[in-house]
Amino acid sequence: MTFGEGMMEKNILILRKPIVIAGARTSSIILSLEGSSYFNFNAAVYGIFEGDFKSVVKELGLSAAPARSEVGVGKHQRPVAGQNTLCPKTIGLTPLAEKGKFLLGCGWCNGGRGERW
Repeated sequence: MTFGEGMMEKNILILRKPIVIAGARTSSIILSLEGSSYFNFNAAVYGIFEGDFKSVVKELGLSAAPARSEVGVGKHQRPVAGQNTLCPKTIGLTPLAEKGKFLLGCGWCNGGRGERW
């Protein structure tokens, strides 16, 4: 499904088989050119997962984002190796207030001038 237009466009992809990472799962992926609408989470492509976020943090090798990070992807993140060092592609995760749910995605720069990929 696609909603909106231009930079306000949001696409939702319903998966035939869920994505499972360290036992956590999601059945849909969201693409939003303006980033997510969640506080403290800035991924352009992400899923709302159910499961233990701490297991996923460990499995993906994420670490806590710097407290003063203005352009980080999430509360836990990891730059993808081998990319531009000024503005590397980044994986990010942010737990939600609802127990057992978290956001996991990628697509925002975590440094440099805040440019998007």
